[in-house]
Amino acid sequence: MADNTILISSKPRFEILDGLRGVAAMIVVAFHLFETYSPGSSEQIINHGYLAVDFFFVLSGFVIGYAYDDRWGSMSTWNFFKRRLIRLQPMVILGTLIGTF
Repeated sequence: MADNTILISSKPRFEILDGLRGVAAMIVVAFHLFETYSPGSSEQIINHGYLAVDFFFVLSGFVIGYAYDDRWGSMSTWNFFKRRLIRLQPMVILGTLIGTF
């Protein structure tokens, strides 16, 4: 039996950036958890945890830009949005269902 496997070359992945995005997401979650039980803003354990949201968005923008930088000439705006919607929508639906019940 012949092996007809086609390997698609992809760009190298920056695991460190994925890790930093995960840490930023956990900091935001911890900030919200501690904010609930904090008597005041000056006594919070993670005072500036909301800045992790900005850090997360900057890293995400870089990762998305890097992933699509060689395709901008051949991809329309609609095609880009369609790809992002197909990738993200299942998680949005799952999160909505979990949050509902």
